Amino acid sequence: MAHVTRKDRVSGSPVPAAETSLSPRGGAKHRKMKECILRCLDAAGGQGKTISEIADELGILKSRLQSWFSSTGKKCAKVRKIGTGRWRLVD
Repeated sequence: MAHVTRKDRVSGSPVPAAETSLSPRGGAKHRKMKECILRCLDAAGGQGKTISEIADELGILKSRLQSWFSSTGKKCAKVRKIGTGRWRLVD
């Protein structure tokens, strides 16, 4: 396959939108991840689950989950950290 440079492209050609999201910023994709994580924690009960257990169950990279818990998870009132790398849902 030949290398295509910027000059070779037709100017103004639109880049196809991603198929994985309903919104241009990816809100639906992130919302789905949140729902999956909350469902997994709800099933775990009071003992909660570790990042590794959640990652294995959902098929998500541990680094993505750690990032989610350190940013979005803090804002979610239902999610609480109960130990090193262990999270659970609070009623």
